[in-house]
Amino acid sequence: MHSDSLLKALPLILLTGAAQADARLAFTDSGFGPQSRQTEILIQDGKVRMGEAGAPVYSLFDSKTASLLTINPQARQYIDNSPEKMAGRARQMKTMQERMKAAFGQQLTRLPPEQRSVMEARMKLADEQMQAPAPHVEYRNNNTSTQVSGFACQLWTVYYNQTPNREICNAGPETLAPADFDTLLAMFGYMDKLASESAAIQGVTAPPEGMTQPHRHGLAVRIRALPQGPSSELTALSREALDTALFTLPDGFSELEPATATPPATDTPPAPATDTGTPARPDQPATTP
Repeated sequence: MHSDSLLKALPLILLTGAAQADARLAFTDSGFGPQSRQTEILIQDGKVRMGEAGAPVYSLFDSKTASLLTINPQARQYIDNSPEKMAGRARQMKTMQERMKAAFGQQLTRLPPEQRSVMEARMKLADEQMQAPAPHVEYRNNNTSTQVSGFACQLWTVYYNQTPNREICNAGPETLAPADFDTLLAMFGYMDKLASESAAIQGVTAPPEGMTQPHRHGLAVRIRALPQGPSSELTALSREALDTALFTLPDGFSELEPATATPPATDTPPAPATDTGTPARPDQPATTP
């Protein structure tokens, strides 16, 4: 190839290579517990592998087949998180919660009237909180740029009902190849859809924001709760070639269905304690072997 032609074609060659490059991202989460933890996200050819560093379980998403698996190499098992199966788990959880609530109500009748009134008030408050309307969410540009772990990013503040809730720093498109970024958003969008559908089945309010929204203005290299809450920060990014085996379900693994593997709930739950706080919001259907 003529040298002039090569120079003209070089930007296109580099751009094509960047669009198809593998990516390894490391996010450090702080403030969620006594020790920080690191989440690794690997991206290759429309697939994403995500898991906590050092943990035996990880998720594997394939944007081409729209599938999300939770894989446990130690147990040689995997969970298929298809919308149909997640919906079935959500319905089963709703049924189980209704049974436990009914049994709990029977237990309350054995308490002295004053204690029973306190517990009934707490249960009512918990139900109201789980069904409360989602807050109005607004993203406001701070018109301020900074750097996070060497990545230039733009600061945004997320408001819930006009109250500052989180600060997000979004990096520019040069941080991650477009194809890899689209693959990452596809996985987050898939997870958001599952969470929303599960919440609807259980009759609770879905989270006001999913995993996709923080990246609406570019890759979120830092997400920090306000005023001084937990944070998640991109601390490392590499584009080295990754082994394709990392993005494939190993041979010989059996499928685990949590809905059938979970022991049935007992008809008589433990007697209610009188000093517990407001019951927590129920978790989403299990996705971990």
